[in-house]
Amino acid sequence: MSIKDVLAEDFKVAVVDGSRHNLIIAVFSAAWCDPCLAMRKDLENIAALYEERLNIAVFDVDAEGIESVLETCQVESIPDMKVFHEGNMVAQAKGVLSQAQIESLIVPYVRTEEQQRTMLLERQVELLLSVDQDEEALSLIDLHLSRYPEDDGVKVLLIGVYVKSGQIALAKQVIDDLPKEYVHTEKAKQVIASIEQLNAP
Repeated sequence: MSIKDVLAEDFKVAVVDGSRHNLIIAVFSAAWCDPCLAMRKDLENIAALYEERLNIAVFDVDAEGIESVLETCQVESIPDMKVFHEGNMVAQAKGVLSQAQIESLIVPYVRTEEQQRTMLLERQVELLLSVDQDEEALSLIDLHLSRYPEDDGVKVLLIGVYVKSGQIALAKQVIDDLPKEYVHTEKAKQVIASIEQLNAP
């Protein structure tokens, strides 16, 4: 979506549900609002800078059916911005903001490029595993790591595929090579626990 005008009826799908996949900025404005129009260029710059990691949903406060959305988001004046992450509103700001101010609002929540690549790959791998295409999933991960060898988060995904396909020795080898900060992530802990259960007498 990047930056897009959104209808009130699509608020839940585009913003609340959409924020489970990408960070969303909901912008409330109007065609007659000069300060809102003044911010548009900065919003376009932000959208381009965080392409594929951030979507900006623009709502016209004069649009039909918008009242319930305005009430839900507690919009009392425009321009107004609400930041949604993982289905929740996590930040907000009223009035005209500079590009730097908008960025400071979203930086704590926006995924890094590596995190975004890993998330997209994880979805593809999960789809392949759901139809027992373990070898294809491994090939996809290998291809990714050949392009982005620094993506250590993908190695956690690789461990999980090795475990599912019964290649425990290879999974342990990847675990041994993981940086410490990844060993302590929730996903890595789950995978390591599953290996320990397999090895339990």
